[in-house]
Amino acid sequence: MKKKLIIFDFDDTLTDNSERDYQSFLHVAETYNLKPIEREVIQNWRRTGKSSNFIIKKLITQETDDLEKYLNCRSKFLSSISSYTNFVSLKNCAIDLLSELTSTNLILVLNSLQPQHNVLLNILEYFDIKHFFKKIISRSLSSSENSFQNRSKLKKSMYQDIMAEFELIDKVDILIIGNLFSDIIPADELNIDSLMIEGSFSFDMSQNHPCKKISKLKNILEFV
Repeated sequence: MKKKLIIFDFDDTLTDNSERDYQSFLHVAETYNLKPIEREVIQNWRRTGKSSNFIIKKLITQETDDLEKYLNCRSKFLSSISSYTNFVSLKNCAIDLLSELTSTNLILVLNSLQPQHNVLLNILEYFDIKHFFKKIISRSLSSSENSFQNRSKLKKSMYQDIMAEFELIDKVDILIIGNLFSDIIPADELNIDSLMIEGSFSFDMSQNHPCKKISKLKNILEFV
């Protein structure tokens, strides 16, 4: 093993969040008596880079000065534990992979943009993966702040906090794994190796940043 520390993103890196994403828009439609948009349409929009703001505006179908109300409704749904327990699953081989990595004395750390740290801990307990991670770190981002630049800034801050805690581990011994460029570009800025794993969302793919990509979690073993 060449690496000593692996920093994982959570949502859509270790999990499949596509159904939860769809259900969040369905929840907004039901809450405000809007006509729902078909699952296939929303999933295709996500694959082609459409943001949640774009989809919410399509749901509303008319001009409004209160877009934030609908975005907050969606955010509240996404911040609930039930949105995970009902609509999210771990990716294939996630537990086997984490078990294998920790059995070789690799240090695993989890980082996530989550509004409530205790909720994140409960979610990890639910999926029975919390014990694999030496450190779990989260930051909160509101709907109005959820831009590529802000996600990247927070991710970079989290990586720096992790490196400060594990200061005896050189950068060359660290690997960062995520599903978005907002996970990968901050790693590159810090001169840390990274891997992008295929996820459900492409809303920051316009960045078109060169990086190493994998399609399945088990492929991580080729890089550690």
